[in-house]
Amino acid sequence: MKIKIETIIGAIPALRKLNELDLPLTKSFEVFGLVGAADKALAFFTEKRETIQKKADNRDQELDELVNREIELDTEKISITISDIKQLVPFIDFKAPEKE
Repeated sequence: MKIKIETIIGAIPALRKLNELDLPLTKSFEVFGLVGAADKALAFFTEKRETIQKKADNRDQELDELVNREIELDTEKISITISDIKQLVPFIDFKAPEKE
């Protein structure tokens, strides 16, 4: 799956929360795999960000390029059906997005 690092950074907290839920085994395994792949990408980003911050003269530009870089995650998207979402309702407090 191709995805921007920026998208991964934003999704990590939600994925980790989803990983903590008592999901059916197959969904739990899919989420676990996705979280693992996302964590690897996040580790790559953190390492490169630190290098850029130490060495680069044009830090902002290089950080923007890194965040907007599209990478390949070694996983597939999770398939969630309406039935799956209905099963999650007792575990999730759906909230409106925060205003920026």
